[in-house]
Amino acid sequence: MSDLHDHAAASDRARLAPAVVEELTKAFAVCDKDGNGVITLNELGQVVSNLANVSVPDTKELEALMRLMDKNGDGLIELDEFIATMADWLQDDETGAAQATNRKRRAGDDAVDERFKIHRKVTRFLLQFRVASNFSEVRSNVSSWQDTQMMDFVNANDVSMDVDMPILGRETSSPATEAVKAAALASAQNANWDVLIHTISTLDSCESALLTLCELLVNLLSAYPTPADRRQIGEALVAVYEKLHPLIPRLVQFMQSIFPSTQWYSSKIVTLLLPGPRIANMPADFWMHSSHHAFKNAFVEAGGMPVLVKALLSSYPQVRGQALLCVGALARDHPVLRDQLLELDVLGPIQRIFNGIFAQPNFIVTLRDATWVLSVICGDVAFESLAHWHLVKNLLPLLAELLSHAGRTYTDAVVIINVCKCLAFLLPGVRENDQSVVTRSLVEVLNSATESRLKKAVLYTIGQLLVDENLAQNLLFHNLLASIRDLLHHEEEPTVRYAACKLLAMLSGARSRIQLLIDTGVVEDMITLVQNDKHTRKVAVRVLRNLTQGTLPQIIHLTTYNQLVAVLCHIFSYFLSKDEVLENVYNYQGPSFEFEILQDAVVALNAIIDAGQVEADEFNRPNPLVQLFAVDSLNQIGLLLRTIREQPAEMLNAFKHHNDNVGVTVEERIRHLLQKIKKNVDRSIAQHLEYEGLDHAAALLDDVLRTFFTSMSSTAKILLIKCALDDEIRVVEVPRAVTYEDFRSIIEARFGGELLITYKNMEGEFIAIDRLAVLERLMEKRQQDQAAFINVQLFRDPSGRARAASSGNLPSTSETSVLSEAVVASKAVSTTVGTPLKTPGLPNLGDSGFAFFSSYADLSAPTQPAKNALFQNLLAVTHFGPSELNELIAKWSTLTTDSHGQIDRARFEQGLREVGCTDPLVIEVRGGFF
Repeated sequence: MSDLHDHAAASDRARLAPAVVEELTKAFAVCDKDGNGVITLNELGQVVSNLANVSVPDTKELEALMRLMDKNGDGLIELDEFIATMADWLQDDETGAAQATNRKRRAGDDAVDERFKIHRKVTRFLLQFRVASNFSEVRSNVSSWQDTQMMDFVNANDVSMDVDMPILGRETSSPATEAVKAAALASAQNANWDVLIHTISTLDSCESALLTLCELLVNLLSAYPTPADRRQIGEALVAVYEKLHPLIPRLVQFMQSIFPSTQWYSSKIVTLLLPGPRIANMPADFWMHSSHHAFKNAFVEAGGMPVLVKALLSSYPQVRGQALLCVGALARDHPVLRDQLLELDVLGPIQRIFNGIFAQPNFIVTLRDATWVLSVICGDVAFESLAHWHLVKNLLPLLAELLSHAGRTYTDAVVIINVCKCLAFLLPGVRENDQSVVTRSLVEVLNSATESRLKKAVLYTIGQLLVDENLAQNLLFHNLLASIRDLLHHEEEPTVRYAACKLLAMLSGARSRIQLLIDTGVVEDMITLVQNDKHTRKVAVRVLRNLTQGTLPQIIHLTTYNQLVAVLCHIFSYFLSKDEVLENVYNYQGPSFEFEILQDAVVALNAIIDAGQVEADEFNRPNPLVQLFAVDSLNQIGLLLRTIREQPAEMLNAFKHHNDNVGVTVEERIRHLLQKIKKNVDRSIAQHLEYEGLDHAAALLDDVLRTFFTSMSSTAKILLIKCALDDEIRVVEVPRAVTYEDFRSIIEARFGGELLITYKNMEGEFIAIDRLAVLERLMEKRQQDQAAFINVQLFRDPSGRARAASSGNLPSTSETSVLSEAVVASKAVSTTVGTPLKTPGLPNLGDSGFAFFSSYADLSAPTQPAKNALFQNLLAVTHFGPSELNELIAKWSTLTTDSHGQIDRARFEQGLREVGCTDPLVIEVRGGFF
């Protein structure tokens, strides 16, 4: 069940951009008053009360809101439940309207607009909620609408822009006024729907009735363009759609009329009906909910799809244009129907619409509509199921031509954005010759664009393309880096700078490009952004973190020429901040904590130390890079730890959402860093070496470690167990006073199935943790070493023999040897109590050296027995699968130049990184297994 929950949570997060998830996490932290990781009904009430300026919110509304967000029904809202609810809401409230705030903001400060939009949508969700209509009981009588009163706006300053679907024919993005809304609702209430529907249902000539119905729908939906707006008239709108649902087969007939006006009116009505009423928070089990596609299904059952494709070939431009929008409404959010349209060759007629389009009057409107439909077909709003490549590949020449005209024949941002959306899905995997023209055009459009939203669209598209190595090389060939740096230097809109910086974070993730970024001056750009631009600081720190994963010469350049250690330590001063968005939107008066940039900065500092540690340990001398940690830098680390300790626990915990895939906290990473520094400072003192501030640094390190970590480890009530199973590493929390049975149960519940739990002793042997005494010895050793974790290695045990062994049913000696061999072969074993699992151990990776491959002959051309022995050892201790190991050994083979196949620690780590293991702590842990 937990796996299903994890999968659902990942799916919900995947629907949202990472920046949106980050802001929703902050919104959750504001609601989580006590920092325990869940929102209670009382906490939800406090937030709603604060937002609505009421002392006590309506209990029924609050309970209904809780039921909506509490997916598992336990009376608590967890972070994943909060994100899932908001993912649904943001998809419904998709207009992207910039919500005004009723609190004053500094004039001209557009930097926070994107964040304001997200958080105002969150508050819009919390405040718009009223007791949900019982849609299943709505069987409206039109006369009852006369007494319907419009609900008051929650916030008089809220505005809504036009819907993202160009189907209403509105030429303005201005929000509907109260008068316009009232007039549209009154027209719907006063219309004689029974006569209107009877006329359309029975008469072959009813153009006047079709016109009236079309105007009523357009006016109503234009006045209430978003799902949140339509919630205000939910019952009335459901009544309208319920009455019109049986008309769909009749409308399909009229779409085949010989009269163009009848075709247009009927196509327009169908286009408006296909998505359904789309009312926010409509119960998911109600038949009109958008997930049921009731109106689309009725249209298909009435034979509407071939009729629609034929309408695209009409000789009347108005009919073709409306049929085009109808195709978009039908395919939108319905991959199955989209694919059926593709099988009917809908792209053929659509592509004909583009023939000679630039010579047509008012061609921009047609371009907007047609490119929007193409973006739907390619997958822009059906991202869970992209179109099959062979069905859409012929669009690439058309899109390339449209992009080549951008900035010359036309400059419309909407068209270019739609084209970019299509290209983002089509380009990866295309032959290199076909890529070059498009990538050059993308960079040219980026350089010539004047609108910030267009620049962001191009940057987003480029980001989608960087996952393809050939496309990335093409973009770099066309001077993408120069374009990005120009944006960082001269672009005034912070969201554009942020998007440009995100591309650098992607590019810096590949170690092969680190030198290119260093040579082009990106490091200096990132340092400037970290120090001066709060809006891009987080991403700039991520770029610096990625750059520290390079080679030792690159690290030396970064730390000497760019003074990177001092820069990274200064980042600690940004940890505690005042978030103006949270303050303005939620009236949140507490501090905000930048844990993510803290994690990245500390990871980067650890990587710098590690880069020089290999050679230092090999020759038993101090790490020269440690000298870069001046007293000022160490003071900043101590100040950071003091700042963390002094914060209210409930606030700190509310914001403490770790992004690290192995669950290592900031404090644990800092301790690893300080212990490495202290080791080298002590080594310098022992060898009578001196450098500036050495004695002061030694005293300061002792004080910081004693103050912040010794007491912490001795009084900890929770044990962190780092578990490695196959290629997965997880950190599991268990109580300090845990019983052995509970210890096993907690770990097995986390991974699922029965497991053999082992640790590795100093000789490299696996020891079964099969009773409490063994576990307690590990606890004592952890406390003596002041280690953050107890490291355990897990093996699958489907036979249950490990559990039997721990219960006293011990296998015989002969069984033990067989099981030991099974550790290497299948990782499903059991053993006698406390007996080492005898697997061949690799030579120790201690201070004496790292040439641990020498005993396996020449690594570049090993004999098969030697390779088998090496393979079995790696299989037991690296958690890689066979294919990963083959790749890893091949990488190491290319790295070694020694005739005996010897390889040092630096090349060992480089091999791990090149097969996808990039986190320094994970590399350190895996290296420590040897």
